[in-house]
Amino acid sequence: MNQKYRKMRLLLLIIFLCLAGYNFWTLRDVKILYTDFFWGKTTVVVVDHFPMTDRNKVQWYLEHEEELKSRYETIKPFTTKVIIIDANGGLVSARENPHEDLRCFDDIPSDKKCVIKNTVLIVDILAQSLVHFQMGYGGALYSLDENGNIQPEIQEWPHMSD
Repeated sequence: MNQKYRKMRLLLLIIFLCLAGYNFWTLRDVKILYTDFFWGKTTVVVVDHFPMTDRNKVQWYLEHEEELKSRYETIKPFTTKVIIIDANGGLVSARENPHEDLRCFDDIPSDKKCVIKNTVLIVDILAQSLVHFQMGYGGALYSLDENGNIQPEIQEWPHMSD
């Protein structure tokens, strides 16, 4: 009985520590490290510590869209795509990471001007009220309904016709 009690306590302790760690992780602020506007219609936003869940990723974008427009001036009226990359600890040097898939920004006056490509959110702006959110490349798709609620998009494979 005593052995069973110890195992139960250990299991509860592990669950508690996992929940506490997750809570600590989600309470940290997202830091915008760099923004860039390129190809005439695409904005890249490099962040550190992006939310983990799909819903929180979309919510973060919606809450910071105006800040990205006004403070960073990278989302313009003709922007059609916003790509958010999570830097996971900051910018890195291309010389120190020669075997990584990097996106480098030449206008940063530092040796650490690259980020490992970790695209966490792609926002497709099709029209003023038609916006799609994709979780990285090939990830789940979401959109906003008429009430502003986040809704999953149903992805169907095309059927082969006879």
